[in-house]
Amino acid sequence: MSTEQRALRTSVDAHSKLSLNEKQALVNLINFYNQIRQIQLNENTQITEDNQMFRRAVAHGFSRVFEENQRLAQDVQELGRGAADLRDEMTRNNANTATALAQIAELVVNTRSRGSRSP
Repeated sequence: MSTEQRALRTSVDAHSKLSLNEKQALVNLINFYNQIRQIQLNENTQITEDNQMFRRAVAHGFSRVFEENQRLAQDVQELGRGAADLRDEMTRNNANTATALAQIAELVVNTRSRGSRSP
């Protein structure tokens, strides 16, 4: 029982001049006050539970976003490696193409020079 409630009960008992109906009305008022207090405590408990549930949901959401960002970062790294590999492959292909063209040009030149010697 709270200090306020004890003070009210003491006050009721101390006032012997009050009629029985008045004393009962004060007791009813105290009981009503207790009920209101209990409702407030229950509501506060529910609000606290709701806040905790909300915080857990937010934390879970942030965790999922963080995991997704990590996955995306890995994907970007893999794309970067893939792009580097592709660039290297294109460089090799360009070099091979240039070598092949040079060989073809050399064959054309050799073929022409042999053709001009023929009678």
